[in-house]
Amino acid sequence: MEAFLPIIIMCLVAILAIIAFFVGVWCIKKIGDLKRDTGVLFEDFDRALENQKKQMAQMLVASVNFEKKLKELNFQIEELKNTINEITLNTQDSESKLYTRAKKMIQLGAGIDEVITECELPKAEVEMLFSVLGKNIGSSGIENSGFNKNREKDSLISNKANLDFNNKELLKNDKTNESIPKEAEGLAELFKINK
Repeated sequence: MEAFLPIIIMCLVAILAIIAFFVGVWCIKKIGDLKRDTGVLFEDFDRALENQKKQMAQMLVASVNFEKKLKELNFQIEELKNTINEITLNTQDSESKLYTRAKKMIQLGAGIDEVITECELPKAEVEMLFSVLGKNIGSSGIENSGFNKNREKDSLISNKANLDFNNKELLKNDKTNESIPKEAEGLAELFKINK
């Protein structure tokens, strides 16, 4: 048996060498596969990184374009606000002029139809102006009886006294002007007595 021992050891060494050879080949193959897979992963990562860089550049360009567009829109909004303000002021001025003209015409004795035609105001508004100014509406305008003249005079005095009394109250509440005009006090007192 001792004669076979070196042969058996040689066979075992040969078997171990063959196993080591196959394990080495298998490890080298696995390392190659890992290198290849890692290379593919790095290539994919590089491509993804390039895509991200492109997307970031596109987003940056889009952001800059959006900012420019936003500034343009803000400028247009400001222009529209200014235009609306101008139109509003012009409309208010023209309406104010119409009502001022209608008031003067009514005070000068114009009839309702004449005021409606000249000032292009609705009938209800002209009737309200006649009422506010204390004028009566007849078929041809203002009725001019003596009673109506006295009533108009009383109405004007009452309206003036009301305005002056209201001015007096405003002046009392106004901290910057402590003095009340004597005319306002006198008219307020006159109004209280006539009531």
